[in-house]
Amino acid sequence: MFAQAGFTGIQVGKIPDIFVPMTMKGQMTPIRNGTGQLNDSFLAVLARRKPGVSVEQAQAGIINADYPGLLEQQAATLKMRKGGKDEKEFLSKKIVLAPGAQGRTTAQRIQDQR
Repeated sequence: MFAQAGFTGIQVGKIPDIFVPMTMKGQMTPIRNGTGQLNDSFLAVLARRKPGVSVEQAQAGIINADYPGLLEQQAATLKMRKGGKDEKEFLSKKIVLAPGAQGRTTAQRIQDQR
């Protein structure tokens, strides 16, 4: 698989040797596939906003418009007590957009918070 010319990945200082389609996750990590597990977070997502779309517009748009329904489905699957504190907290989660110009690393997030 090839990425667009000039794209070197999303982790600063690490350039992948190969890009693999997400549909091959099971073949790449057969012992721990994770695609069928709701609490597995194997996927990091970066996206670009269309020109003229503000962060606020993108955040309020499709990203968080569809997310509450997905959370409700997941809460039901996890058998959370209806109306309980855990369910309310779980259902109040939002997807937060953050600048990705410097890539994505845990170390960067920790340093940025200082």
